[in-house]
Amino acid sequence: MKKLLKIISFALIAQLSLLSTLTAQNLVVNSPDNRISVTVSISDRISWSTNFDQKTVIEKSTISMDMGNGRVLGRLPKLKSNKSDSFSKEIIPQVPYKDAKIQSKYNQLTMSFRGDYQLIFRAYDDGISYRFVDNNKKSEVVVSEELTIDFPEDSSSFFPKEDSMYSHNERLYLNKALSELNKGDFCSLPVMFETGDVKVLFTEAALQSYPGMFLEVTEKESMKAIHPKYVLKAIPNKESSPDRNQILTEKADYIAKVSGKREYPWRVFMISDDDRTFVESNLVTKLSDPSKIADASWIKPGQVAWDWYNANNIYGVDFESGINTETYKYYIDFASKNGIEYIMLDEGWTKSTTEILESNENLDLPELVKYGKSKNVDIILWVLWKPLDENMDNILK
Repeated sequence: MKKLLKIISFALIAQLSLLSTLTAQNLVVNSPDNRISVTVSISDRISWSTNFDQKTVIEKSTISMDMGNGRVLGRLPKLKSNKSDSFSKEIIPQVPYKDAKIQSKYNQLTMSFRGDYQLIFRAYDDGISYRFVDNNKKSEVVVSEELTIDFPEDSSSFFPKEDSMYSHNERLYLNKALSELNKGDFCSLPVMFETGDVKVLFTEAALQSYPGMFLEVTEKESMKAIHPKYVLKAIPNKESSPDRNQILTEKADYIAKVSGKREYPWRVFMISDDDRTFVESNLVTKLSDPSKIADASWIKPGQVAWDWYNANNIYGVDFESGINTETYKYYIDFASKNGIEYIMLDEGWTKSTTEILESNENLDLPELVKYGKSKNVDIILWVLWKPLDENMDNILK
């Protein structure tokens, strides 16, 4: 009898699973040029896949957000409504980066769910993006954010492998097949994947009061998102690089603190079979929040002659090169001659990396600023975040 009941139970579970699959609701959004297609599948979870010129580039991605107290956006979702829209607008960034005017054209799928949240997908000609929007005023934390990505077989990556989520984000990009990566290897963003002749560059935008995402290898051709936990307490690291590092002594069991309803970061996937697309794309700018600076006219974009690139090594001069006034006047002359708007003074122009209010005794900073102005060259000063953060008002004044 017990054996019979067990068989019946397994059969019932199988039927329910099949029923869930059969009743999954699929919604589609295409890029304006119809080369990129995203299919969102809603059953007991929310997953999506995407094609480029009818070639699969992401086989399946499952997404959700755990808001604590048993509330998970994307688990057992109940779709209330969905809306498809097309948008075309011009963005004029306060500080021009690649373009002074950006044409933003995309198709958008907005899904509203029971539980007071939305999921928005956008499809552009150069990629796709999605974000969760939580409309619950009582939300206090984000426990975790789920993102799994399954790529087609034989995909590869330019993988910025990390050793820690306390990272300087200056990693070497390892060009490897995904099958060559080890389970547990993880990387920071952005990271590029290649499947066939199509590339996918994954990054994020509108990252406000929220931790940066990392990707970890789970299985062959599969990745999942991981995040650092919210830091409750940190102390100076007196043993190793006290001017720039901290020891994180206490972490929360969640990744972010929030105050009620808000929009969460865009997860951005640039997709193309032409490498030029990734250089030319303004997708991150299009998805980022507008500048909160009322008047940004004082910010002047330009090129820079940077001492760090060549370690202050200057040859064929009648002075000893190094971190001194003569060397930086030479940089200013070079910049002026070649139409370069700035020179940068990297580490070394201060008395020490922590004593920012005093200059290196070999360097006359006011004289360099004055000399640069006479040559139509401005000066950018590099400084470490930690000592600046500890005495910001006085240092900036």
